Order: sequence, then structure tokens, then C-alpha cells
Amino acid sequence: MDELKQFPSPAMLLPHRYPLLLIDRVIDYQRGNLRAIKCVSFNEPYFQGHFPNSPIVPGVLLVEMMAQASAALYRLDRCAGVISTEVSPGRIAAIEKARFLKEVVPGDLLVIETRLRQRVGGLARFEVQITMSASTLVAEAVLILTSSEDQLPSDF
Repeated sequence: MDELKQFPSPAMLLPHRYPLLLIDRVIDYQRGNLRAIKCVSFNEPYFQGHFPNSPIVPGVLLVEMMAQASAALYRLDRCAGVISTEVSPGRIAAIEKARFLKEVVPGDLLVIETRLRQRVGGLARFEVQITMSASTLVAEAVLILTSSEDQLPSDF
């Protein structure tokens, strides 16, 4: 039987904490690619107001899930897979081509997959997709992250 790979917890990779740490676990990492999961519970605090009789995950939180997975990948790639407190995760610089294709409700298991497509100086471009049930596309976007530790090019 194959051994399960152990990846750093999102809390080790990101500065976020409850209730805004929105990815539960990293399930796969290879340089330039990361997959994480989010188990959507009815107890999520945002369901109290969005919407009480018909709860759905707000689109802005789906973008935040994509950003957190991308920031975790950005950090892992920049510190060669070894967590260092000297290397911070990236921050959102731009959101492009965001699309929301299916509502996410309590009980859904989401897989967030992010791929590094380009890195120039302190900017990195990621293509991100969220799926459920192995193949149903829920949302997708292109995100650009930046790091305060690097110089930003003006022509990215």
C-alpha cells in the first residue's frame, strides 16, 4: 500500500486563522502545482447571513479559497518546499477572468487546484479551479500574487 504523503497544514503556510482560514488541507504538492480541499460545513459563520433559508458560499469567499491555495503554493515554491518564516506567502495583486459556475452549499467537498503559470520578479500568475464531485467545475480565475520581499516589475 502506498504511503500517504504529508504536506504542511494551511495554518503553517498562511497567516490566516479561523474564521478566515478557508482551506482545510493540502492534498498534493509538486513544484508549480498544488491541490487543497475545503469541506463546506453548515456551521460556517457566513451561512448565518448568506442566506439563512438557502445557504450558499459567497463568491468572494471562493476567490479567497483560490487565493489561499495559490499563496500556499507561492510560499512552498519560493522556499523549496521547506517552510521558512523568512518567506511570506503572496498577497493578491489582481483577479482576472473570475467565473462562478455552480452554487456551493453545505456538505460539498471542494478541491482547489492552482498552477503557477508565470513568475516575473515579485509577481506570480496562477490559474486556479475549484471542482466538486471529482469533475464538476464550480469556479475558476486567474490570480496574480505579489510578495513584499521582491521588487515588482512595472510591465507584468
